[in-house]
Amino acid sequence: MARYEVKREAADPFDLMCGDCEVHYIEYFEEISEEELREEHSYMVAEDGWIPDRQKQIMAEEFGWEPTNPDFNKWLQKCIAEGYVKEVA
Repeated sequence: MARYEVKREAADPFDLMCGDCEVHYIEYFEEISEEELREEHSYMVAEDGWIPDRQKQIMAEEFGWEPTNPDFNKWLQKCIAEGYVKEVA
């Protein structure tokens, strides 16, 4: 079974401790199994179903939002191409 890393984002701990600074976010990659990646995909597909149609239209117009592709392999290929997921050797 293939291994992957997925891009995550978190608040910079230094900014949180400082209290005087604007909180910045840092990106990092976290190892994830194919099973966990499939669960994340299923969650994203389900989450798209909860968004009201009018909100989907607004997000599409303002941000170019597209629904999550229900085909796992096509979704994965797109995520890899966009740099959100990378395959670990």
